[in-house]
Amino acid sequence: MPVTNPDDIHALRLEVRNLERQVAALARLTRRLGPDSRHMTYESHFPISTLYHITPAAYYAALPADQDYVPASYTQDGFIHCTRGADLLVLVANRHFRATPGDFLMLVIDARLLTAPLKYEVLDETMPYPFPHLYGPLNRAAIDEVIEMPRAADGTFLSPPFQER
Repeated sequence: MPVTNPDDIHALRLEVRNLERQVAALARLTRRLGPDSRHMTYESHFPISTLYHITPAAYYAALPADQDYVPASYTQDGFIHCTRGADLLVLVANRHFRATPGDFLMLVIDARLLTAPLKYEVLDETMPYPFPHLYGPLNRAAIDEVIEMPRAADGTFLSPPFQER
């Protein structure tokens, strides 16, 4: 039903202008804050496109290079453990593999190339953030780099740039 009363039309125009000002103010606020300013800061330090995984060097070398990578723990865990950030991987390595002898490798993974589903989950309540878990084999095309993880004499994994202190 069209509005024909001039007073109603004037009131409607004022209401529209008021709403336009509110929308403009919200748009400015949204641009200032970004999609989620807290996560934007975190994401800039831990890019979601790069993941890391630790594996024993002998195990990795024994696997056929033309097949997807599946760690020995996959049958027990049902997923591949990963981290965001090489430093975080070193913390995990020292927590879980420091007493395990042998050489270890850091797989640098391009998450954009993964063919298996990736989920972020908190499985360890002592950790304040979720870890990426790959629910399927790691396709070799997603592995950007394989880096030897140096250790100190006591077995401690060294943080990048991998210099002993």
